[in-house]
Amino acid sequence: MIRLDFWEKTNLLAVIALIGIPALTLAEFIIIHSLNPWLPIINTLVFILVWHLFIKSKKVTLQHIRFKNPLTSPLLWVFILQLIVIIVLFSAYLALPDVDPYHWIKAYSQKFNHSPLDQLPQRPLFHTLIYILNQTLHIPLIIVFKNIIPLLSLTTLLPIWLVARRFSSKLQQITLLLVPGFSPSLLLNTQMGTPQAMLIILTIYFVFLLIYAHLTSQKIWHYLAGVIMAIAILYHGLALVMFSVWLIATAWHSRHRLAGLMSLLVVFIAAIPYLTAYLPQIISDIRFNLMFPASFTTIDGVPNGWPGLVGFIQYYTFYLGLSVPIFLLAALYLFLVRAAYRKRIISHLTSSSTYLTLTLGFTFFFSISEILPRLFNVAILPDRAWIFGALSSIVFLIILMTSQNQKFNWLYLILIFAAFINIAGAIYINNLKKHLIPDYAITSARWISANLPDTSLVLSDKGPDYLDLYVNQNLPEIGTASCW
Repeated sequence: MIRLDFWEKTNLLAVIALIGIPALTLAEFIIIHSLNPWLPIINTLVFILVWHLFIKSKKVTLQHIRFKNPLTSPLLWVFILQLIVIIVLFSAYLALPDVDPYHWIKAYSQKFNHSPLDQLPQRPLFHTLIYILNQTLHIPLIIVFKNIIPLLSLTTLLPIWLVARRFSSKLQQITLLLVPGFSPSLLLNTQMGTPQAMLIILTIYFVFLLIYAHLTSQKIWHYLAGVIMAIAILYHGLALVMFSVWLIATAWHSRHRLAGLMSLLVVFIAAIPYLTAYLPQIISDIRFNLMFPASFTTIDGVPNGWPGLVGFIQYYTFYLGLSVPIFLLAALYLFLVRAAYRKRIISHLTSSSTYLTLTLGFTFFFSISEILPRLFNVAILPDRAWIFGALSSIVFLIILMTSQNQKFNWLYLILIFAAFINIAGAIYINNLKKHLIPDYAITSARWISANLPDTSLVLSDKGPDYLDLYVNQNLPEIGTASCW
């Protein structure tokens, strides 16, 4: 018998919207080799019918929960805060916050409007999601990437609230609800119209559904988290890492340990393209680099660095944030000096697939972020790795929160204050991007499109990454300038 309450149902519906409908539409494309704007509507109706039959079945019992005054709920106030922050971020300037979304818009504009889709596209589930938003719902691509995808990050409050409501302390609830603001990098990356933004959103679902499964002893949420991350691979290949650690931990704590671990062969085969792409570069220049992050070379061969003490502080303040190191240091301190706390952590790791999954995930991304760049001179996006390392580390915060003999109200107040500093930092960094593509450039492009004939010739010192999205004229590139 499956028992679901309102918030559990809401989370299931959100998962269906984010991965269920796009995945079914993608499966249909693979079978019939064609996409139709009506397909997602039909798929939605199918999901509604299946959901209705599921709810009405005798195997499901709906639990009624008593709603308290919503004005006193931390969920409402954090939702309002996050909504305001998102609007402030995407309203800061007319352009998109990065160049990558313009590349995706250009590619999808050509595929949707000019060339028929005859093969599986890159990042197929992201492609399908954009197709649904643009071709089925008729939302312009520029709005999808600038507004809709950032607003989708609001749904991360749903799985977080599943866990947060288990705690009676308002400070604990607010601390967890502010997780999307635990670092400026984490917050800003969910606001970009890229496959990575969707992966981060789904990773938050993954982490908190795993924790919820442990707190409630309901394995269904553990397996749902695994399904989410398996499908998320079609959004971004990095999901393969989290799915792998989930598979290892689940197999280790199951009766069929050998069979589960053998299934990692499938994951390894899926990872071969990534290994063959990066392994030659990794082994070509293995050496110590204790100067990281002051000086390092990325996996693409681009020199990079944050020199000096100021650069060091800026690097970790932006990519790691203030909140994560605070509770990690608190957890490490208790692990070293409190024998009872140490035994509790070890007990969780040996008895809970949830804690083992997230600990393995944290260990992997910590290695990518801090160990490989210093000991082997291997810098495989160490900055981005901290986003997923930070999300995996939430397991240590949960262990602190569930310590019955300890009250850490002072720690939660510090974490809440640190989260607000992170959010303010994200807004500050976002405002600095005004100078990348100034408003006057886009305003000029729109004026040119509206007032000049198609035969006009216009020179610009800006590249074609964004200009041809606002004008109808052909835009060949000549040297460093662009012209119509």
